[in-house]
Amino acid sequence: MLKKVLTFAWLFVNVIQAFVILFWTMFCAVFVVLFGYVSPSFARWVVYRFWAYSFSMIMGAKIVYDDGGIDWKDGPRLFYANHSSNIDIPAILSHTPVPLHFIAKKSLRHFPFVGQAMVTVGTIFIDRENLEKAKKSLELAKREILENGKNLVAFPEGTRSDSGELLPFKKGAFLLALEAGIPVVPIAIDGARDRLRKPVLFSTPGPIRIKVGRPIDSTKFSYEQRDEFVKTARQALIDLRNEQKGAH
Repeated sequence: MLKKVLTFAWLFVNVIQAFVILFWTMFCAVFVVLFGYVSPSFARWVVYRFWAYSFSMIMGAKIVYDDGGIDWKDGPRLFYANHSSNIDIPAILSHTPVPLHFIAKKSLRHFPFVGQAMVTVGTIFIDRENLEKAKKSLELAKREILENGKNLVAFPEGTRSDSGELLPFKKGAFLLALEAGIPVVPIAIDGARDRLRKPVLFSTPGPIRIKVGRPIDSTKFSYEQRDEFVKTARQALIDLRNEQKGAH
């Protein structure tokens, strides 16, 4: 009987959490869009620090962040991470000391308020269904990197992994890194799926461990070696995740 009462109580807490997160995300999105016209840098701060920190806190997640001693001033770079939960994004944003600009699928742009907020903070959208539009988006991203020194972040699996195992990589982000001549840096996320599983917003408190790996020099690969480059990047993330799991 007690077990049923506790289960119901925790379900009730989760429902409250879900409503709070949805309301808070929508509120912050509207705030970001409005202030983006006045101060884009302040709008980004709201997302990177205020919203991201509060999202993790409401979900009861404790972020354990290991930057691997990386020099954050040495940019721009393309960061890429495994993806198994909605909490991956706020977990990364809340603890990375430099502004990150996401590469995301175009469909997210049409999400009410949130999509416009993503535009405001400089998200680059890729149309996977239209090759020509995808190329134009990648050219825009390349220009943002070379002219403005922006650090990008991508989830190359293209979707959240239901099992937590690493899915095959999409090539788009890595082709961008090749053309721009910038390093790619793996980020391993462990524990996010246990905190917040797809597709629901019901969470379980606990740690999320984030570990930043060593940069991979894209200039050592030619365009003809793009498949090898993607394979190397994927293996680097696999090795980083194994190293991370072996450390605790």
